[in-house]
Amino acid sequence: MSQEFADRLRAIIRLSGKTQAEIGDAVGLTQASVSKWVRDLGEPKVRELLLMARYLGTPVSFLIDPETDPVNRAIIEHRQ
Repeated sequence: MSQEFADRLRAIIRLSGKTQAEIGDAVGLTQASVSKWVRDLGEPKVRELLLMARYLGTPVSFLIDPETDPVNRAIIEHRQ
């Protein structure tokens, strides 16, 4: 993934009010795994990404490429 993924993940975690430990539990991993993703020191597997996005209530597309998500694309275009 990329630093942009880590930034978006960090932002959505903050907005959700969830802790990294809660997200790790929901995905079946530890808080340390989520911390690695947030710090751009690793990346989730596809299954983990899907579970995490579902738990956080965000489309996977927002996490991996916000420009492909229609809602996010509209927001990006509106800001330009």
